[in-house]
Amino acid sequence: MGEPGRPHPYERAIALVVENDPWIRLVMCDLLAQAGYRVTEASNGFSALRLAQREPLALVLLNLVLPEPVRPLRVGRTQGGPGYGARRGDRG
Repeated sequence: MGEPGRPHPYERAIALVVENDPWIRLVMCDLLAQAGYRVTEASNGFSALRLAQREPLALVLLNLVLPEPVRPLRVGRTQGGPGYGARRGDRG
């Protein structure tokens, strides 16, 4: 994707994929890795929040309808990284 001899623009950028369906998560992780991201994955909101606190993220792909009871799930600025906006409120 990048020019020969030049580093890929996303080679050090970390992407987090949060998806409970393992096949969808696999496809998204593969696509991001092919685009040059270092990819971290989580199958639920609890794991995602723990991972987001460990290292700065360049990108978060988040399934907003996760089955576990995370009320509300918020993804915001993590360790000085860029801002993200995602929120799922209690559906009842």
